[in-house]
Amino acid sequence: MTLPHYRSVAELLASTAPDQPVMCFCPTAFRDEANRFASGFPGDVHYAVKANPHPAVLHWLAEGGVKGFDVASIAEIKLVRDQLGDAHCAFNHPVKSRADIAAAYGDLGVRDFVVDHEKELAKLADICGRDCTIEVRIAKANPESAVDLNSKFGCDGQTATNLMRRAGELGFDVAVAMHVGWQAPNPVAWNEAMAMGAGCAEAAGVSLKYANLGGGYPSVLMPKDRRLEDFFTAIKSAKAEHMSGTDLNCEPGSALAWTGGATIAQVHLRKEDSLYLNDGIYGAMNEIKFSAIAPPATAYKSDGSRLDGADRAFTVFGPTCDSLDTLPTRIGLPDTIDEGDYVVFGWMGAYSNALRTDFNGLGQLSFVTVGAFPA
Repeated sequence: MTLPHYRSVAELLASTAPDQPVMCFCPTAFRDEANRFASGFPGDVHYAVKANPHPAVLHWLAEGGVKGFDVASIAEIKLVRDQLGDAHCAFNHPVKSRADIAAAYGDLGVRDFVVDHEKELAKLADICGRDCTIEVRIAKANPESAVDLNSKFGCDGQTATNLMRRAGELGFDVAVAMHVGWQAPNPVAWNEAMAMGAGCAEAAGVSLKYANLGGGYPSVLMPKDRRLEDFFTAIKSAKAEHMSGTDLNCEPGSALAWTGGATIAQVHLRKEDSLYLNDGIYGAMNEIKFSAIAPPATAYKSDGSRLDGADRAFTVFGPTCDSLDTLPTRIGLPDTIDEGDYVVFGWMGAYSNALRTDFNGLGQLSFVTVGAFPA
């Protein structure tokens, strides 16, 4: 897929002066993050398609070293098939309809499925051949994560042990899956989850085909005293301690995509220290309501030149009629900013266009690529 390309955000603004929100992708940033994972993680890197399902993003991540895709629906599987042919897909939603299982297995060539309950395993046993791998998803609480992803899905150790044993008895290959939560700040969480998964497999008397370590690697909420490589080092140590003979894979979403996107929004009105933009929480900035970050923001005039002047903290409102459409933190921007100017928000590559709504009929968004983002 070819998108309009500009050398910079400044060139884009000077050339087009857009009156609707624009999602800017930087292909190099996507490739670089994928390469960083592929070079540092001790196993195969899969991408959680939900984070940003734009077709171009899938291609750039594959070019950077992503080996497979974590998918949660037939639509996501078809997207990968349409864009990347027979690229590896794992159907990692723990609850699937029988129709979707049949389509994934029979029509779309999927051979990896997640379960966390005996009834879901029974569905797969009814429909799928024994050339499949059953990933048993464990639940390991991690109160340090920004969002707990173990209350809805995952099972306790005894249930996981029983499911692994039963999957093996049914003739399936067996794997373990885990997710330590969204934006998990402490690498210890993976050690604890890997220890639990290895213990369940040992108790079940099965040999794990692989361990899926999920996502959760911090991106927008990376602790200041840590780097992504610290997590890779901790996982390598945990593998040596708990899973020395087991292949690993991971399935990050945000951590692969976050640096690759920026959103351009135009100022429609300034009221003293409040700005009303044409993009917001119901648009590409939905994730900010969970992370409560102040993303990097740069202000421009319509001719592409940067605004100058002393910074002022602004309350930023989105375009809808809902008062909830407000960024959770004040944003520092030049005090000279006014109607018609633009704000470029960085760190918008993940959970941005994927979560955009058409609330109030304000869901317009165009896509371009740029050579680099504002420094």
